Amino acid sequence: MEQKELWPDAGLWLDFSSIETDAFDLMDAIGAHLDGLSTTQERILWIERFLIEYDDIIARHTLTRIKEIVCLKMANDPTADMFRYMVEMFQVGLQRRLKKQQAIRRLEMDQERARLYEAERAKKEDEDNLRLAALARQTGGATVDPEPTDGVDETARGKWSTEQAAESGMLPNTPASDARGKPAFTAAQSCLVIHYLVREAREIEKERRNEERLSGGVKETAEMIAEEEKTREKAFERLLVAMTGWDESTIRKGRGGMFTRRKQTPEDLRLVKPHFQSLGLSDIVKLIESAPTEPDDDDDDEF
Repeated sequence: MEQKELWPDAGLWLDFSSIETDAFDLMDAIGAHLDGLSTTQERILWIERFLIEYDDIIARHTLTRIKEIVCLKMANDPTADMFRYMVEMFQVGLQRRLKKQQAIRRLEMDQERARLYEAERAKKEDEDNLRLAALARQTGGATVDPEPTDGVDETARGKWSTEQAAESGMLPNTPASDARGKPAFTAAQSCLVIHYLVREAREIEKERRNEERLSGGVKETAEMIAEEEKTREKAFERLLVAMTGWDESTIRKGRGGMFTRRKQTPEDLRLVKPHFQSLGLSDIVKLIESAPTEPDDDDDDEF
C-alpha cells in the first residue's frame, strides 16, 4: 500500500480533520519530524513547503466536515469559531518556527564564515613566516628591519607600516594616534569606517523590519519609510560631524562624492579593509571590494 504523505516526499502524514482539538498533538508531531532532519536548511525548506501546502491540506482534510462546520456557524455555535481560530494559530505557530530556524541558519553561516576567515588568516600567516624565513636564509640570517630609512618623517613612517600590514592581509597595528597626538586615520578614512558600520547595522535592521511587516507586526506606508530614511540620514550626518569635526555642509558634500570624486578613496579603502577582515565582517569586505573607485576629472579632493 502506498504510504500517505502531506505532499510528495514530505516524509510525514497527519490528519488535520479535527485540528481544533488535535492542534497541540499535530504540532508536536511536526516538531519531532523536524528534529529528525539533519540540517537547519532542510528544516527551513520543509516548513516553507508546509506553509505553501497548508491551505490545501486543511481543505482536503476537512472536506467531510464542511456541512457540519457550516451548520455550527449558522447556529452561532462557538465550536465553528474555535475551528477557524485554531487553523489560523497553527499557521502562525509554523511561521514562528520558520523565523527561528532562519535566524539559526544565519548564525551558522556567520560562524562558518568566521571559521573560513580564521583558516585563511592562519594560512596567510604561515605563508608570511615562510617568506620571512626564506628571506633570512638569503641574507645570511640577518634581521630584516621593515622600518623606513632615516630622513622619512613620522607621518610617512606611520603610513608605511599601515600599508605593509594591509598588504599582508592581517590587521594593521594602527596606533590610536601618532607622536603629535593626531589620529592615525584621516577624517575621510574615519567617515568610510563609520559609513560601512552603519550601513551593515541598517541592513540588519531592515531585514528585521521586513520580517515584522511580513508577519503583520508592523504597518508602514511608503511615505512613512521614506520619512524615516530622511531622519536617519540626518542623524548619520550629525554623527560624522561629532566624530570628525567637519561641518555638516562639508560632510554632506564629501559623502555625495565619496566614491566618485575623491582620488584618495581607493587608498583609503585599502587601508580600512583589513580591520573589517579581522573583525570577520565579510559582508562589509565584499562591499569595499565592489565599491566604485574611479574618480571624476573634476575631483578636488576636499573631503
